[in-house]
Amino acid sequence: WRRSYDEAPPPIQDDHPYHPARDPKYRLMLPKIPKFESLYCTMKWSSVCWEDKIAPQSCDGKTVGHEHNLRSLHKVLLIYRYLMWFPWHVD
Repeated sequence: WRRSYDEAPPPIQDDHPYHPARDPKYRLMLPKIPKFESLYCTMKWSSVCWEDKIAPQSCDGKTVGHEHNLRSLHKVLLIYRYLMWFPWHVD
């Protein structure tokens, strides 16, 4: 699963030192945080946030993520670039 696009890693255990429950900033959203997700899943949600939150924050010099979601954003940006060069629409 490492570096895979659509295969998710094993779920994180509740007692893992990096579990989001150990970080107070995630306390209100713990039920929404998945225990595992593939790069494809991350790409789906991060592309939704790109225009509204991630792009403006990155332009302001703020940290916008970690390796996994930045890899997914890289794929999103490649898709955007491709669509700009080939601007057809499929309805």
